[in-house]
Amino acid sequence: MKFKLIISAIVFIAGQFSVCAQTIPVVTSTTDLKSIVESVGGTHVQVSSIARGDQNIHSVEVLPSYMLKIKKAKLYVKIGMGLDQWADPLIDGARNSDISILDCSKDITKLDVPAYKVDASHGDVHPYGNPHYWLDPKNGEVIAREICDELSRLSPQYRADFETNLASFKQITTSKINSWEQLMVPYKGSKVIVYHDDWRYFAEAFGFDIVGFIEPKPGLEPTPSHLYELTKIIKSQGVKVIGFQPYFSDQAPNSLASQTGATAVKLATSVGCMDEVHSYGDIFEYNLRQIISVLKQ
Repeated sequence: MKFKLIISAIVFIAGQFSVCAQTIPVVTSTTDLKSIVESVGGTHVQVSSIARGDQNIHSVEVLPSYMLKIKKAKLYVKIGMGLDQWADPLIDGARNSDISILDCSKDITKLDVPAYKVDASHGDVHPYGNPHYWLDPKNGEVIAREICDELSRLSPQYRADFETNLASFKQITTSKINSWEQLMVPYKGSKVIVYHDDWRYFAEAFGFDIVGFIEPKPGLEPTPSHLYELTKIIKSQGVKVIGFQPYFSDQAPNSLASQTGATAVKLATSVGCMDEVHSYGDIFEYNLRQIISVLKQ
């Protein structure tokens, strides 16, 4: 009897190990990509993100421990467009010849692609265009499609599951987009000030008009003269919302708000940026709720 129990236990453990062995280890640059990979991959993926949701993705500190994650991965998923170029030395240093690299920007309609030669005089301008494309939920569907195709290529035996998960993701996202667009109807064209130019895709998706940035140029700290010009814009154009990310100082947004009567609003750029933002769709739920609560006053 004991022998049978031992054999049964060994079979069970072996079966569990087999299931784990078939799971695709994936590393992503951001928590947003991690959320989408988990939605599409389901039980067939094990995913970790390099950047935290509350980090500035432009400047992620590279740690040796990140290479260990990548060394064990079958797939690395990138934002691309130069935003997460800090991942390249990690991928090279991991020396994982079996890893596949997926750049999710390849099928994105890119905004703000410079028509001029980019140099330091323009600030931290991205030469390939604005890379914050995941902040349009319709681009989330494009990202999910790319991830589904790549996972299916790596593990074709699970293709049907990936396709089913993708269909579910798109159905839920499309339903939410319709709801969000209806929610935004009374506020179309509302003028906003934001800290950094992360929000172009978000503004395009929901009909906001960005009329100024707290940064005088991308990546540069605001000057007193620039902030003074912003106060004039806010007052003359009736701006009610000043949006900023939690990893930026709230000093300038709050100062502008106190001088103009506008409201400084902390916004989420990524999953995990705020306690309330647990999934990709939560980004839009949270941000629209915060902005509309100010606009409807």
